[in-house]
Amino acid sequence: GDCSGDYKKTLIALAQRNAEDNVDMKPVYWAQRCADALDDVSTLKSLLANLPALVLQRASNVYSAVYQSSLAKGIKAKCEEGRGFSFFSDYWKMTMLRLLEMPISVRAMALNDAMKGFGTDEFTLTALICTLPENTHKDVQKAYEEKFGRKLVDHIESETSFNYKK
Repeated sequence: GDCSGDYKKTLIALAQRNAEDNVDMKPVYWAQRCADALDDVSTLKSLLANLPALVLQRASNVYSAVYQSSLAKGIKAKCEEGRGFSFFSDYWKMTMLRLLEMPISVRAMALNDAMKGFGTDEFTLTALICTLPENTHKDVQKAYEEKFGRKLVDHIESETSFNYKK
């Protein structure tokens, strides 16, 4: 897929993000910054790529309360501007929207995506399982069951071959 332009810049910013950011920031301030960022792509990329997930979730909730609108819908609309000229890829839009979600939820969706449809992407499934931080196993399993209505282990067993189970 295409990995250039805004998508590339966003991925680089994410790779450089400080995971130890302070989450005591005021959500009202960040909600206002998010509203302002919907008018400026550079600010939007910077905010979403640099703020911790918890701050983004709080800011999104405050944004919804203050502006009576979904921040995710605003970001989606911004990503679709100029669509006829292909300024933004779907990858960039999906990345921006996923940044509003908690990492545990994103991991659960990625696991499901690796198994849904025709055939399981065992390479991706293996990579996701092997890179899952040990302290998040139970949280991911719980989020998976809540989101998809079945246990993660049961889904993996039903979607993988005998060789995979070794």
